Amino acid sequence: MLAGVISVKDKDAPARLDELEAMLRRAGAIVLARVVQRRGVSRGRNHASAMNTRAVMSVATVLGSGKTKELTDVVQREDADTVVFLNPLRTAQAARIASLTGCRVLSA
Repeated sequence: MLAGVISVKDKDAPARLDELEAMLRRAGAIVLARVVQRRGVSRGRNHASAMNTRAVMSVATVLGSGKTKELTDVVQREDADTVVFLNPLRTAQAARIASLTGCRVLSA
């Protein structure tokens, strides 16, 4: 599984996720799903449709509580054994996510 926190202003983030996925596939991994937490303000076609995506992030997991639950649900549903984060994680953050998901957590 791939996971990451990206800014909606970071136009290169999707390409970095694609590169990471390609690298993992070349190494023999099977990427089952992606879970991405977006940060910032996402604007639609007009200003009136601006959507605030400033979820409250947990210092313990780098994700918001809803995205942490989504990650845990996807790991269980897909029977994933490893989650690779696009972002650097602190040792304590990786350990907390591993504890919640029941699988190994790595950061790229």
